[in-house]
Amino acid sequence: MSVSTATNHEALGKLFADLFPHVAHSAGGMTLLAAQIGDLEERCAVMQSIMDNKPRGSGHAGPIPTAAGKL
Repeated sequence: MSVSTATNHEALGKLFADLFPHVAHSAGGMTLLAAQIGDLEERCAVMQSIMDNKPRGSGHAGPIPTAAGKL
């Protein structure tokens, strides 16, 4: 989901105004906020795909190589 469309940009401005009625906001500020939200959504999607590919309950993918293991 991306908040860069005009409709979502307007919805974001309305949501911000509802949540923080005493805080002034500008179109530039809403654009920056929308960009930050979009970046966070992308990062979350990457992390979710990484987590989906790991077996559940595993702290790491395999044995940790050590110098003692090479002896």
